[in-house]
Amino acid sequence: MAPTKIMIIRHAEKPEPGTPDQGVGPEGGTDPASLTAQGWERAKQLVGFFTDPESPGIATPAMIFACKPIPDSRRPQETVSLLADALWSDAQRPEHFNTEIERDDFAGLAAAVGASEGVCLICWEHDRIPDVAARFPHDPPSPAKWPGHRFDVVWVFDSQGDRWAFSQTPQNLLPGDEDKPIRNKDD
Repeated sequence: MAPTKIMIIRHAEKPEPGTPDQGVGPEGGTDPASLTAQGWERAKQLVGFFTDPESPGIATPAMIFACKPIPDSRRPQETVSLLADALWSDAQRPEHFNTEIERDDFAGLAAAVGASEGVCLICWEHDRIPDVAARFPHDPPSPAKWPGHRFDVVWVFDSQGDRWAFSQTPQNLLPGDEDKPIRNKDD
């Protein structure tokens, strides 16, 4: 068993201090640990983006990983929960949607992804995504940082035996999404 493609996204939009955006829980109430209304809209748009892919490098996942929720953030799980709902029945979800890996357990995540087949989608916190990417040896190198303002890009890793080919695909799902990859500051 081995994955053929790994796609990594950042969770969708979150409440930012000093802005009127509020976190909204799945049931509609205010929840600072949840996505904003715009984040939920991105989560909805990701369903079509990944189930009927037209963008280069994007494929429908056979397995989804989202870091285990913590008290101040359920956003990674929420971002891909609607996609998981669209892909699998309640009975199938546990074998295809893993939300039990701690956000700093990069070795555990890499092992779980490595034991998967086909296409894997990972949704994680932006400041930890470079550490996740480092677990999959790849060329060209991925950026060393994921900018805090970017919610709109997919890092794509295509299998090439013992290494991965790295590319990026802009999502272009919501107004204001950037149509360019994330660059290293040196670029």
